[in-house]
Amino acid sequence: MALPLLFGAWLAGDLMKAAPPQSQDLHLYMHGFHKVKHSLSLAIPIVLGILFVRRDIGKVSYEWMAALPGSSMVIWSAKWVAGFVYMSLFTVVMAVVYVYFAVSHGIETGIYMTHVWTFISHYEMSYLITLVLGMALAACIRHRVVYLIGLCGWVFGTYFIDLVLLDILTLPFMRMLHLNQFNLSSSWQLEAWGEVWRRQEWLAFIIFAFVFVICLFVSAVAVHMRNQPGMQPLWWRWACWICIGLAVLAALPYGMLWNERYESLDTYKQETERYVEENADEELERSSEMVFKAERTEIKVQADGDDSAVITTLLTGSLNKNADGTVPFTLDIPFRLQEVTVDGAPAEYDRQGTAVMVKTGKKVNDRVSIAFRYDISGVQRLYSHGGEAITHALQDGTVLLNGNLAWYPIPGNHLMYGYANREIRVNRTRIAMQPQEFDVIVKGIERPVYATLAGEQADDGSWHFSSKQAKSVHLYAGYFIEIPIGRDGARIVTTPSNRGEAERMAEQVNEAMSYFEEWLPVHPRVNQILYMPMRYLEQPVYGTEVSGNTMLISELEHHNLDNYQFVRIINSLLFGDDALNISLAYDEKPTFVMELRSLFTVMYTRDKLGLDEQESQRLPYLSFSKSFRGEEDNVNVKRLVKLEGQFHAALDNGGANRFKKLLAEWYERFDGLHIDYYSSADYTPEKYPMITTDMLEQAWERVSHDE
Repeated sequence: MALPLLFGAWLAGDLMKAAPPQSQDLHLYMHGFHKVKHSLSLAIPIVLGILFVRRDIGKVSYEWMAALPGSSMVIWSAKWVAGFVYMSLFTVVMAVVYVYFAVSHGIETGIYMTHVWTFISHYEMSYLITLVLGMALAACIRHRVVYLIGLCGWVFGTYFIDLVLLDILTLPFMRMLHLNQFNLSSSWQLEAWGEVWRRQEWLAFIIFAFVFVICLFVSAVAVHMRNQPGMQPLWWRWACWICIGLAVLAALPYGMLWNERYESLDTYKQETERYVEENADEELERSSEMVFKAERTEIKVQADGDDSAVITTLLTGSLNKNADGTVPFTLDIPFRLQEVTVDGAPAEYDRQGTAVMVKTGKKVNDRVSIAFRYDISGVQRLYSHGGEAITHALQDGTVLLNGNLAWYPIPGNHLMYGYANREIRVNRTRIAMQPQEFDVIVKGIERPVYATLAGEQADDGSWHFSSKQAKSVHLYAGYFIEIPIGRDGARIVTTPSNRGEAERMAEQVNEAMSYFEEWLPVHPRVNQILYMPMRYLEQPVYGTEVSGNTMLISELEHHNLDNYQFVRIINSLLFGDDALNISLAYDEKPTFVMELRSLFTVMYTRDKLGLDEQESQRLPYLSFSKSFRGEEDNVNVKRLVKLEGQFHAALDNGGANRFKKLLAEWYERFDGLHIDYYSSADYTPEKYPMITTDMLEQAWERVSHDE
């Protein structure tokens, strides 16, 4: 009994780490435990199964058991049941510990019970297979070397498959042989969708696993009886061969599933090869983006059942330069194009991979409306870096439509995918988004739908999102919760296990924004924070992004809603972008707008929180001297650091009102100090306000005299 209790204590120790300042996502820590510690626990049933046979059933001194009324199958079954009951204690302890922590973290009963049953089914299936595997090895190998072979089998069935077959060789179908389906690179970790997206594969695995276990069990009994004189009935041999045949048949659903996925992967690979051959010159891609300037995009998503949707997209704009009347668009591979119309009339088009060439018959400067009708179904996967990456999904009422991966036609012929080292990779930075007006309607989805645009649910159950100017739109639906920030419509959207952390951050942000709104006319460009793990979503694994009215934060254990993200969130809510921790002082036309923006947070820490100068500069991104370390001899840097010192001195002497007056003036004068910033796009002078040290010094001198 000691081992199950120690296992539970080990889990409790891991879950206790879900506390500030790191992530408090209980689901994240549970899967971290499953992927490593559960795999370690599988060594126990291997050894236990071997001991059952070597020290009991297989011993010569126990041959008298053959005279018992029960058959060999009964004796073996009794041993297996005893071992399975013992290993189930590990499962019970794991479930009890998780439920305790889930209740203490405020997770809803329905949510944590769904997770508990998923965890239990995985644990029990792993212990079932591994215990029978140990018994079968002991029946086939009479020598004590079987212990070493058994442990080698355990290593192969867990970490070797993870680190070599899945990661290095990129053979994802080998998950079928994995003893722990919570393998190291697993989308089970995605609380919002993982259990839904992996359900089909899990059911196919269960079918194979059950039949495989029966095959192993019957084969082990048959081998054992063969080794006993006078105990070789022919029907055992036939039963063994029949079970092997059934195991092969049971593997067919799993094999068919992977056959479909590999066909899809071949399509992606052909796409990368086509671009290498046809578009080696990157200038062709850049020039193609300018053929059609989209001014408005209308999208209608009509879900048909739980696993598919028909999408209609209407792009309105003008032709910039077009020699032969053909306009290039990019539409991701999984979307099956059905029809294209130009100004309401059917149009000819040619599609190769992601490239859609539409023959418009229009001339330069002509306005045109181009409509696309296409559909998608199921979960679309890539396999890169040894792991699974979900690009788009629509299954069992869950939705993931990634705006960075062209789920609607994007003008231009973009190089979306690359291929290297047996991995298909997404070229996120190669897709240049054009600011335009968006109008999106989603129908047929029962769960709440979230977008990176402002919107709401209509009376008929549909969802309507719109924006006068945005660069892209993402759509999400799954197991999410909403935490209001306190401002009008502002909220944090996250997964259920992040409730406590999100509530604490919402309280902090609400306090800060209430402070700013007392003296600053805040421009409400961003009012939604989407915080969740994005490791398996073909999003940046480590970072943040502002898209439309939404700030996307990719969650990791040490990339969570801490002080760093607090500064980033305030930055996004105030200025409507995620440009932070950079300086434009060395650009073609240098500006100190980034340094000016950081003073807003300095003002909050000094005036509202009551921190002194040294304490405030310990917070991230708030010290000019640290930002320009190594550039102290630069004239502008010297002037800026001196000005920073004057600000702090004024605050120490009760000059907060002067500081507020200056910041509010610059905020209103330059449209909320917004920077046209998107991912790793180049900064050009027209994308940011021009603010020099001369302008800052003159403004500070003026407000000082006014005081």
